[in-house]
Amino acid sequence: MAFARRLISNDDLRARTFRGRHFTAGDWRILLELFVATEEGRRSPVTALTNAPTIAKSTALNRIAEMIDAGILLREADPGDGRRFFISLAPEIHPWLNEALAEMARSDEPPAPE
Repeated sequence: MAFARRLISNDDLRARTFRGRHFTAGDWRILLELFVATEEGRRSPVTALTNAPTIAKSTALNRIAEMIDAGILLREADPGDGRRFFISLAPEIHPWLNEALAEMARSDEPPAPE
């Protein structure tokens, strides 16, 4: 039961962090993939983001397009391959994700002794 409560708390935190904007589990997966890629200094082509087992390829493409339109993600053409595009987090989104993940990690820590 404690684990279920933490999951609910993390969902609530995610909603608060993104100013009440609802993200599906697939959206969250895309954001996390991009966060990790940014931290590792990698670029993410669209195809890499549509291969997650938790979201259908067509749905992932639609959600990526919606998040680009909302200013959450950025799309950049690959200068070496005109058929490929890279997706990245908008600059202001990375710090939001970083803080949300840090707060989620803190919520998973055992309480400090009193």
